[in-house]
Amino acid sequence: MNFRKNHLPPLILISLIMILYSCQKVEFKKESGAFEVFAEMVQAGVKPIALSQPLSPSEMDLFMPEATKIAEKYEISVFREPNLIGTSLFDSSVVQGKEVLILYKGESLEAYQMLKKEQMN
Repeated sequence: MNFRKNHLPPLILISLIMILYSCQKVEFKKESGAFEVFAEMVQAGVKPIALSQPLSPSEMDLFMPEATKIAEKYEISVFREPNLIGTSLFDSSVVQGKEVLILYKGESLEAYQMLKKEQMN
């Protein structure tokens, strides 16, 4: 019986491990690399807009500082889109419950927003 009192119950130990694991720094190496490639394409005028990889809202919260830094580097703008429209090229079911970043320069975002408004009517 004394042996049991001197050790943490398994549930507490498992909980502690899960808490420590969840506190680790999240790195977005793959997402950052793809985002930077698209940022460069938008900056060069090769693409009028580009979309980031879909992320959950909590993941997007963590990724936003990196995205903002990259956007500033390439002198482009970023819009956080929680409700991406579905098109023949991009099915909205892929981003259901997720968010994307729209990378753009100039008035490209307004064109997207007009298309979105038209689709909703």
